[in-house]
Amino acid sequence: MEKHTNANLVTSENDRFIALSSKGSKFDFQSKPNGSFKYKNQLFDFKVTHAEDGFTYIELNGQKYAVELVSVNQNKYEVLINSITYVFTVETPFSLKRKDLLKKQAPQSKVESIPAPMPGKILDVLVEEGAAVNEGDALLVLEAMKMQNEITSHIKGKVKKIFIKKGENVMKDDVMIEIERN
Repeated sequence: MEKHTNANLVTSENDRFIALSSKGSKFDFQSKPNGSFKYKNQLFDFKVTHAEDGFTYIELNGQKYAVELVSVNQNKYEVLINSITYVFTVETPFSLKRKDLLKKQAPQSKVESIPAPMPGKILDVLVEEGAAVNEGDALLVLEAMKMQNEITSHIKGKVKKIFIKKGENVMKDDVMIEIERN
């Protein structure tokens, strides 16, 4: 789940949009403050509220989460929900088709970078250069805001280069590992 506030978006029929996570997950939604969405064949009810204290909250299936919009750059959003940062884009059906077409036409690099999703300290590096990894395999443990976050691979391939070491600090978007696609 990734959040956002007022944005200058071109709407389509019925104000339908697609949110794309940084890992490529797609979420269809309409621009309404309340409703439901389907994810992995499970229906979720949500409600967005703006409290008198100035905070925005998302209520998801009865659970309330504090939401903070960190940054907006065109249709790319960075959001903080319960101390976890989420980055995603919001696309109309037309812009998504255009984006997919441009991606197919662009030359594909075989090397993918794994950036730090937030600033923190590397607690453990779980792979070595040359190791084979599958999508979802744990690569390292990053401590941020006293929480341990397991960073996983989003592709199948081979670890080409490791740029970090146990005990080092990283800033958001620092490249930590490169993986060469199979």
